[in-house]
Amino acid sequence: ISVLNVPFGLDGQGNFLYIANQGNGSVEVVDITNPTQPKHAGYIADGQGGAVLKILYGAIKVRGNYVYVTGRGAPVLEIIDVTDPYKPVHANLIADGAGGASIKNPYRFDYKDNYLYILSYEDNALEILDITNPVYPVHVSTLFDGQGGARLTRPHIIKVSGGYAYITNYYDNNVEIVDVSNPKIPFHVGNFMSDPTYGTILTPHGVGVIGQYPIVTSRTGDLVWTFEASNVQAPTVSSV
Repeated sequence: ISVLNVPFGLDGQGNFLYIANQGNGSVEVVDITNPTQPKHAGYIADGQGGAVLKILYGAIKVRGNYVYVTGRGAPVLEIIDVTDPYKPVHANLIADGAGGASIKNPYRFDYKDNYLYILSYEDNALEILDITNPVYPVHVSTLFDGQGGARLTRPHIIKVSGGYAYITNYYDNNVEIVDVSNPKIPFHVGNFMSDPTYGTILTPHGVGVIGQYPIVTSRTGDLVWTFEASNVQAPTVSSV
C-alpha cells in the first residue's frame, strides 16, 4: 500500500519514482515498471535509522543509488541509499554549519556533475556542495544576498544549466543569474526584474531552461516568461 501524505516533491530514475511526503515526513518509492499500474515498492520515515525528513516545502532528487532530500523543517540535507529501492535506508546527512555549509531552512535545489546547488531560505544564500563522494557531501562555497550584487532574498526555485544558476526570488520579484562555471567561486552576473513591454515580473516561481532560453512562471497574472539569455548580464524577454 503506497504511503502518500501531502506529497510535495518527486523525482524519478529508471523504473522508480521517489516522492517526498510533507504531511508525515517520509519518502515513498513507487515501482512504475508498468506505468499504468504503479505499485508501492519502499518507504522510509523521519527518524527511521537516523533519517531526518522534516519535509516542509521540501525537494527531492535522485542521483545514482542515492536520494537527496531537503525541507525547511530542519537545517539538514538528508541522504538516502536506494541501492535496493524496496528497502531505502538512511545513509548520512549534512547539517547547517558543517564545514561551513549554510543550509538553514534548505529549500529547493538542483545538481550538475558532482555538485549540489541548494537554496538556503533563511540564510538568503546559494550553498554549493561537492558530492563526488555521494554519501559525504563537502561544503565548497556560499553566495549570500548582496554579495557582489546578488539578489537572493528568500530564494525559491533553482535551475543550473550551461554554467549558470537561474534562481527565482518569489517575494523579491526578480530572477537572479549566478555564474557557477567554477563552483568554488560563484558570482552574480545578471538579474531580471522588469521589461518595458511586459512590465514587472511578479511572484516568479518555477524556472527551467530550454537551449539558451530560461523559462519562468509567475503566479501573479498566471504568466510564462521566456527569456533571451545569450547576454546573461542583461537578459531580455522574448515572449510572455
